[in-house]
Amino acid sequence: MREYIHKNYPGFEVHMPPNQFLYVAATTGIVGLLVFLFAFFYPLFYGANYRHIFIAGLYAVLFVTLIIDHPLDSSMGVGTHCVFLLLALKERSDR
Repeated sequence: MREYIHKNYPGFEVHMPPNQFLYVAATTGIVGLLVFLFAFFYPLFYGANYRHIFIAGLYAVLFVTLIIDHPLDSSMGVGTHCVFLLLALKERSDR
C-alpha cells in the first residue's frame, strides 16, 4: 500500500495512528472498536479476574502499551500478550 501511495501521490507521507485504539477505529469503525474492546477486556472481567493482582497488573501494563503504541499489529506483540495472559489465567485456574 505504501508503494502505491508513494507512486500515485508523490509527496504524501503515510502515518500510522498513535495508538492501538485509534488504529482499530480507523480501520474497522466504531463497531470494530467495540468488538476489539470487548475481546480485549473479556478475560479481565470473566470470573472476576480483576481481583487477581497479577492479571490486573498485566492488564494495566498492556493497556498503557496500547495507548502509547499499536503493538498488536505485529506477531511479536500478539504473542507477548497471549503468552503472559494465558500464563496468568492458567496460574489463576490452578488455585
